[in-house]
Amino acid sequence: MKKDVNRLESEMDSFKKEYVFLLQSCVRIPLYEHSGFDVVQVKLFGGDVHEHRVRKLLAAAREVDPTLPTFESLRSKEAFHIDEYGFRHYFEATPLALHYICTMLHQHYQSQSDCYVRRKQKWQMILNEENCVIENNHESRLLCRAGIPRSYRSKVWRALINQHVADIKSKYGNYYYRNLCQSQGTAAEKQYINVHQKQINLDLLRTMPNNLHFMSATCKGSFIILSVNSTLLIYM
Repeated sequence: MKKDVNRLESEMDSFKKEYVFLLQSCVRIPLYEHSGFDVVQVKLFGGDVHEHRVRKLLAAAREVDPTLPTFESLRSKEAFHIDEYGFRHYFEATPLALHYICTMLHQHYQSQSDCYVRRKQKWQMILNEENCVIENNHESRLLCRAGIPRSYRSKVWRALINQHVADIKSKYGNYYYRNLCQSQGTAAEKQYINVHQKQINLDLLRTMPNNLHFMSATCKGSFIILSVNSTLLIYM
């Protein structure tokens, strides 16, 4: 009896994931005259049936993960949803909000799957090794292509980058980049930098105008912007 219950629960979870994934495919890009390819429409048949279903699925999922957006936050300009990366999300059309919620629900269901848990355990074993070395072999490539769990991405990418630049760091020393950023340069180089610095600042701020960390030069991510700016100026 218990096995049957577990099987039915597993099938129900699979149906939920497939349902929200199916709703994500209900996207239409109008191709009439004067329409842009960035105009996206979501066409859902059945009236409010899908909205009610998605609301129920979202309420249940938020009991497990409260960071998931609420439907109200996605439909309000004042109480917009901010994701984990600092991007603001607001949709004037209800179908577009439902489409975004389905995307988040699908990611949530995937993170609860047995396959995802096993993949996360494999990454944990690699990262827990005394000398964390990610070998360039078939298994590691499959793990990367399957998707690095969000909670481990910073550690994995740091390890991969350090492995990739290990020879360069050994050649130039640990503080080569810092010393390069602090170098004053010649008068001609300073003039060249000043000419392009303003444009670089504008381009960096225009890249992600809806991100709280990069909306202005005085925002929380200003230090990151300055670091990126310095890097670009060095290699111009």
